[in-house]
Amino acid sequence: MKLLAYVLIVVFLTGIVGAYCFWPSNKDQQPTALFSLLQYVAAFALILLTFLYVTATQDYLKATREQLADQNREPKITVITHHYPQTDPFIVNFEIEIANPSVRATSVTIKSVQIGPHLAADSCFEINQARRSRATIPARELASVALKATFDSVPIELHTKQRTVLTFEDIFHGTLSPVIIDV
Repeated sequence: MKLLAYVLIVVFLTGIVGAYCFWPSNKDQQPTALFSLLQYVAAFALILLTFLYVTATQDYLKATREQLADQNREPKITVITHHYPQTDPFIVNFEIEIANPSVRATSVTIKSVQIGPHLAADSCFEINQARRSRATIPARELASVALKATFDSVPIELHTKQRTVLTFEDIFHGTLSPVIIDV
């Protein structure tokens, strides 16, 4: 872009110098030469203004993209606590908070719950004592929800901690970074 600006400046100055060097001595031709010079200057002024407009537009688009990227962040999910209400079938309840820093509402689903090598056979959100496959979080809001995971076998042993991986999927960002805790 800068090279193009330098080339335009050189062409403009060359035209001005050429008009000065070859200015007609005949008074009848001087008004025609003056109007031609003014047209030349106006054309280059329009070219310069177009160049400045395009440069400003590119800067604006770059700033807008950065701002939109900053405002469209993926939700943050935090596990507050967990407990085991029953063991046959084995169920783990996780109390989680989902923070949506984005400027638009989002919808989160549970992709998988894994304790050690065991995957949950079924998992869902419990919102207002109703089972839901999705949790919808309004823009710039925080939602506290329960996550209920049912396992076919007991995936934990007494007095040991098991690595637990909770994987969620967001409607806009796809699979989110896994939430890893010890149960």
